[in-house]
Order: sequence, then structure tokens, then C-alpha cells
Amino acid sequence: FNGNSLFVSYKMENNLKSLICKNKYTKKLTVANLSQDDSIDNNIVVNSQHGCFKCLKTCTLCNNFLIVSNSFTSPNINRHFNIKSRISCDTQNIVYVIYDKVCEKVFYVGYTCDTMKVRWANHKSHIKNGKKSCEMTTHFTKHSSGLHKLDKSTNAKFTASLKEQLSIILIECVDSIPGKSRKEACEIRETYWQGALKATRLFGGINKRTNRN
Repeated sequence: FNGNSLFVSYKMENNLKSLICKNKYTKKLTVANLSQDDSIDNNIVVNSQHGCFKCLKTCTLCNNFLIVSNSFTSPNINRHFNIKSRISCDTQNIVYVIYDKVCEKVFYVGYTCDTMKVRWANHKSHIKNGKKSCEMTTHFTKHSSGLHKLDKSTNAKFTASLKEQLSIILIECVDSIPGKSRKEACEIRETYWQGALKATRLFGGINKRTNRN
């Protein structure tokens, strides 16, 4: 070969700008590269306008429990679903999934008309105080001395121990439905996802209801 054709080149390290900004020479990140521990801090983002994203604030939910992804699945079915809107902990009117990381195939589908940040604060408080406000908090309370034993000595230790036992993904920002209130629209979509993901007790899940009056 011609030695005169050789030259020295340097590769720049990836930074936040290079990951966020589109570049035809940049390899696209996929969900397979991500986990619930991925965040802006370690330069991992989802290369998509749609998906479940962490906020850019100091947020207990996002920093410890939220899964960053543009798709999700159910432990009971072999299928992936795409998230069709951009959702974060500050989004209102959403359907979400809480995965139990200790009990295999245990997960919970819920909704909130408020933000997930507010909803999660309630869930977390109810788990800590043993308040059976929904099927997931009831499950954690039932097994609080065994499978789901948590360190409640300080808030920091409680968060750290709970982080090892569950994770959360926001799966849909609910659109308005003519003739229905926000709450009714969210309930309809929650019921849909409970069935689609086989989250109800009929399929071995923990969600109680498959329909509403």
C-alpha cells in the first residue's frame, strides 16, 4: 500500500450533546442498551420523541425507580408494546405499570389524573406505612415481614431498599374521550391495559378488576 496515504485521526468521546442531537454518523441507541438505572447523568437517553423519560430535576422517582424506554412488555405475554407519546413524571392523565422485581410475574397496572410524581409519592408513603390503598401496596404490606421486608429506619434507607424491589414505567398519556371526564377516560384505558397485559387475577396477576361501572 502507499504509505503516503496513511494519516492520524482522533475519535472524540461521546457527550450529552452528541447523544441528544441527531447525527448521521452516530449509532442510534436502542432500548436493549437501556435499564432503569440509565439517566442523563451517565449520558444515556432514548433516541426517540416517544417513550418514558426521566425529568431533569432532582427527583426520587426518576433517579431510583423509573425505567427509561420507548417500549414495554408484560411478564405474562411475549410481546412488546411501543409507547406512543412522550411521558415523564410531570405528565398528567397517564397509565403506568409497576413491576415487582422480587416476585416473578407480579406487576400492577394503574392510572392517575395527577402527575406520576404525585401519585408515586402516595404509593411510596402507603407502602412504608402499610396502607392497603391499591393491589400493589396491599401485596407489599402482606409480604412486609418476608419477601418485601424493607429498611424503614430512615427515608434514604427506605428508598434504597425499595429501589431493589420495584420499578415503574409510564406507558400511555391518555387522550380525551368525547362525553367522558378525564377520570373516566383514564379508567377506560387502565382497564384496556389490564386486559392487554394480562394483569388481572384471571391471569395470575394482582389487579382485581377487568371492567368498571
